[in-house]
Amino acid sequence: MFHPLKHYTAIDALLHWFSFKRPLSIAQKQCAAHLSKYEDLATYSKLYDQHFSRQKINTKVDLAYAKHIQFGETIGHIKRNMPQRKLQIINSTSGIKTKILAYSIHLGKHPAKIEMHFYKNKLFFYQFRFPQATPGEKTEITRSLIQHYELPNIDLATHAIYDKNRNCVKVEDHLAFTISYTQMANPIFIQIEALKQKDYHQMMSFVNERNIS
Repeated sequence: MFHPLKHYTAIDALLHWFSFKRPLSIAQKQCAAHLSKYEDLATYSKLYDQHFSRQKINTKVDLAYAKHIQFGETIGHIKRNMPQRKLQIINSTSGIKTKILAYSIHLGKHPAKIEMHFYKNKLFFYQFRFPQATPGEKTEITRSLIQHYELPNIDLATHAIYDKNRNCVKVEDHLAFTISYTQMANPIFIQIEALKQKDYHQMMSFVNERNIS
């Protein structure tokens, strides 16, 4: 069980960003509600673990948002290069502090939402979400990914793509069509796993004490 130490909700972050003057739009509230799941570190843990349930395929192409925006970039660098963000959120749980920048963009001709996640102010995870994509558009985006990463004609619903740096991309089509990029070697995942183990041992110790008494 992860325990919040200092917590900023998505709505708090929005209010701060708009200097307590502008009313929140429905779209901004919906975005904040969507991102609130990251207040729980278990969300990151689940995202990390999901990669291992898929078949691994390697690409020689580095996984990066752009040549000038790659994993490990600072949040300041991203803000300078992508200034038109919708909101910024700060979460702190069990001593692990993360920040999220959210944008509305176009990926080619496709409208998309993107969330960029930072640990120790460095980019470790980002996700494109296409809430309005049609079946035809999903197929087109998937084909573009396969071509860009120089892959054979595979089913991206069952594969995870890795580059030489252990960065990973996976495609999902559940509540929304998403493309998620993860820096698998980032230390945040080691920290989260250590917290999980600590909580497990504390729980087992408690159970054993109850059984003895």
